Amino acid sequence: MPHYFFHLRNQQDAVIDEEARDVGDADQLPAMALREARFCVSQEALEGRIDFSQSIDVQDGAGIVVHRVVLRDAVEILGASARPARKRD
Repeated sequence: MPHYFFHLRNQQDAVIDEEARDVGDADQLPAMALREARFCVSQEALEGRIDFSQSIDVQDGAGIVVHRVVLRDAVEILGASARPARKRD
């Protein structure tokens, strides 16, 4: 069964998935990557800051990125508008 890695990347760094997942049907990869991206968004939301430039890169056993989901594409943001900066005391 083919192995795939789900790495979290931004422009400068990466969190490398060191444990591959066995995926019998490569057609499942987009949905799996989307779930991973949404999980990352949820965890960052708990921290109060989301870096929407990050992506989940799905890499096959040969090291080729076969699918990518950018976090900003993983969620729909409703009612979003620029928030004014907080006043500093």
